[in-house]
Amino acid sequence: MPTRAAVRRPARGEASPSQPSAQRPALAGAGKQGAAAEGYRVNDVMLGMLGERNIRDIPFSANVVSSDFMKDRQVNGLADALKYYPSVQISDYGNGGGGPSGGQGRLQTRGFVSDAIRNTRIDGMTAFIVPVAPEGYGRLEILNGLTGSLYGVANPAGTFNLVQKRPTLERGGEISSSYRRDAIGQAFIDVNSGLIGDKVLGTGVAARLTSLYQDGEGWVPDSRFGRQFGSLALDWRISPQTTLETNVTHSKSVEKGYAGQFLYSQNALGIASVGLPDPIDPTKKGYGQSYHLGTSQVDTVTGRLTHQINDDWKVSASALYMYFTSYLPRYFHTFTNNAGDYTSRLSMQPVTDFRIWSNSVFITGKFDTYGVGHEITLGTNGQTIDTLFMNTVPSVVVGNSNINSPTVYPYFPFPSKSSLYTGTTGTAQNLVMSDTITFNKYWGVMLTGNQAWIDNEVIRSPFAASGTYKDSGFSYSASLMFKPVENVTTYITRASSLQEGEIAPGNATNSGVPIAPYRSEQYEAGVKVSVSKIDVGAALFRIERPFAAVDLDGTYRIIGNQVNRGFEVFSSGRVGEYTTVMAGVTLLDPRLNDTNIATTSGKDVVNIPRVAANLLIEYDLPQIPGLTVGANVRHTGRRAADNANTVYLDSFTTLDLNARYTTLVWGYETTFRLNINNVTNENYWASVLPANLIGSAAGTYALTPGKPFDVFASASVKF
Repeated sequence: MPTRAAVRRPARGEASPSQPSAQRPALAGAGKQGAAAEGYRVNDVMLGMLGERNIRDIPFSANVVSSDFMKDRQVNGLADALKYYPSVQISDYGNGGGGPSGGQGRLQTRGFVSDAIRNTRIDGMTAFIVPVAPEGYGRLEILNGLTGSLYGVANPAGTFNLVQKRPTLERGGEISSSYRRDAIGQAFIDVNSGLIGDKVLGTGVAARLTSLYQDGEGWVPDSRFGRQFGSLALDWRISPQTTLETNVTHSKSVEKGYAGQFLYSQNALGIASVGLPDPIDPTKKGYGQSYHLGTSQVDTVTGRLTHQINDDWKVSASALYMYFTSYLPRYFHTFTNNAGDYTSRLSMQPVTDFRIWSNSVFITGKFDTYGVGHEITLGTNGQTIDTLFMNTVPSVVVGNSNINSPTVYPYFPFPSKSSLYTGTTGTAQNLVMSDTITFNKYWGVMLTGNQAWIDNEVIRSPFAASGTYKDSGFSYSASLMFKPVENVTTYITRASSLQEGEIAPGNATNSGVPIAPYRSEQYEAGVKVSVSKIDVGAALFRIERPFAAVDLDGTYRIIGNQVNRGFEVFSSGRVGEYTTVMAGVTLLDPRLNDTNIATTSGKDVVNIPRVAANLLIEYDLPQIPGLTVGANVRHTGRRAADNANTVYLDSFTTLDLNARYTTLVWGYETTFRLNINNVTNENYWASVLPANLIGSAAGTYALTPGKPFDVFASASVKF
């Protein structure tokens, strides 16, 4: 249950001393939250413009991946960071599919696939986060289920929010180097200037510089994988009450030689064209080729001005600009029969670049009326997203091969990136209102509403000359919270969220035409318990949304409903003096209903496991102070691979091992880390992605291989 004291929380970011007064916005926040010694637990999570709230006092299912957790796992991409959370999956469509970073793809929670951009955020503002380096950020926040009332129109796939690192009050930093299986090396540095100014008042300027460089040959002979990341954060404490935060970031990745994706089709009845082969060994040459380097780059500028009016009221304004550009020649292998024969094609996607402008202005405060407490938010947020298409989209048939004996083809020329044009532009602006009402120490209510105005235009696409719609709608959530005792919160939540209509795919008679927005509905009941140093959260939920597909007459329209019922439980923290445990299970019943096609109605949704589970255990050896050993077991149940459920992907289980040792070297805290992922070298299909993500009755599916055995070793020094 929220309390009056819960409103005034530390600012966003990572690792800094507590602010000296409630009226002084801190240059950084969160203290030791998320550290291994605390079981990687984080107290706070951002709820859009509602700001920081205690994760154990909110009527939503949420997890936070801390910076220390990502560091100890030696993550190279979001897929590495998210695999420990069973309610989360990634549908991969990246360059090379099974590359080290996990490629690029759509994130999802509770069995619903996200929009490419509108379900992802940086500091609460709309952004494309999948290609960026998560090591450069303070934490990754996950909200499961419907979040439209908090953030605006989006798919019912939750919200993924990266929180940028802020400068700390003291000078210092960390430098590290690492080595990955075969020949991938990495260097990373994170430096703080400390506060330059009046340290008594806390006014002045502080800076934080973060830089990463990684490059080398990966698990496929003659392959290449590399990343670059740099960020500069400047915080100007204009007065004890006012702070201006700015960030400039640059992220780039390169990749070649990794396995491509394997395609098959299904007919109008949702039946797969071929039987699916066993998973491949992704370390073999020939599933991808060691030329035609793929690149992607993300540049972002953000700013936030915050003024603490008094102890109870705060106003904030934020803006973000992001440009994503890519050149990603991708290998697609289309199965031609049940024997595993396929035709290989090297192709580009028509959409290569995005421009994103995001904004947020809001005021938050708290007051009492006749003994009833209120925490209110009033504000607006929104975004404009331009998608840029290539004027000419190259595609070349490379040759024919078999999945059991892939072919290494000789080099051949492939066109460079052609000129671009703005194909679509979409704008959404939201008016957000929220009130968290505290009746007493037992009972409370959270009400959140979001009025959205949407303006989408297809200026020109490969499928149609133009199409447009303007619409508006209201999203809301209403929650009743009950705290029988201080360390237990129970809640029930009813939510309704608006989603933008998709553009009809190329195989539809109305291709290129956007359909009208539609609405998702969610019911959820949950409980959160904190006992000693362990946090446990569990939720029952039912989510329903309209299902858009190409109907039997060839028209793309709403033809039915996707209904996901489920249960999830997740716990993390310390058990006893030496043991850290992070464990979770998600059970789902994902169904397509009323599709007007007998073979697909009532069947499982493609790529959604009915069971997903994860167990991570770390143990601090008391005999050797500073040494920690651990293991992680991840299980994903079998998944439907066509709409008629005639073929399935097998379940898989992977084992990871890790060890780290922290000691003093010449007076500096130094940590050595060793991570071994997929110890048994399990081959598995990581995902099967519909070419039409929201489910065409007929279309193409893409299989992406999982990651093989991999080893990471690193050393880091704090100064």
